[in-house]
Amino acid sequence: MALALQNVQQDLAKEGLRLKIWDAHRPLAVQQLMWDAIQDLRYVSDPSVNAGRHTRGASVDVTLINQQGSPLRMPTDYDDFSKSAHVDADGVLADRAANAQKLRTAMERRGFRFFATEWWHVDWHNWKFLPVIAPS
Repeated sequence: MALALQNVQQDLAKEGLRLKIWDAHRPLAVQQLMWDAIQDLRYVSDPSVNAGRHTRGASVDVTLINQQGSPLRMPTDYDDFSKSAHVDADGVLADRAANAQKLRTAMERRGFRFFATEWWHVDWHNWKFLPVIAPS
């Protein structure tokens, strides 16, 4: 997955863009805290059911930034738990929809899959087969 992220970075650099990663691996204890706070399966995995995607080191929350580090405008802010953040949300401004599509295209080209309710969340294509990373 790390090599795929590197390839995405190289692809985006040709367009004067880069990835910004907000969240990647998340310890199981942190996943539990998030579940305790949110308890909405549309946005947070219940660790008692599948431990979560981030706990396996197989998911990242990302956006696009320009070469100067300024973020491109996306459909919503990060961690916006509303229907406006869904990948197929209606009513998204055209420039924001185009930026989200550019992100999707770049990530999917390298083996990532988007989570339907969060435009920023991508999973490595075989995340379900990877083990939870135990604390060291």
